[in-house]
Amino acid sequence: MSVDVCFWKAGGAPPLGLYEAACEGDLDLFSSSQDVLDFRADIHTRWPEIEDMVDPPEYNPDLEEQEDLSCYVLH
Repeated sequence: MSVDVCFWKAGGAPPLGLYEAACEGDLDLFSSSQDVLDFRADIHTRWPEIEDMVDPPEYNPDLEEQEDLSCYVLH
């Protein structure tokens, strides 16, 4: 069994809609926030072994323009 957990600061939909958007990688409903970047950094500092399990990834070689990491954290 696995569990997905998503964190964001603000967005333009109810929580379930934001969670579903994060699962699809859709950033349109989320607001950028330094708090999300700080939270993401804390996750990587405290649990470096899960770095490759956190979305969006720090770097995606398949994308010409990298995703905005300040919108949400999904694990």
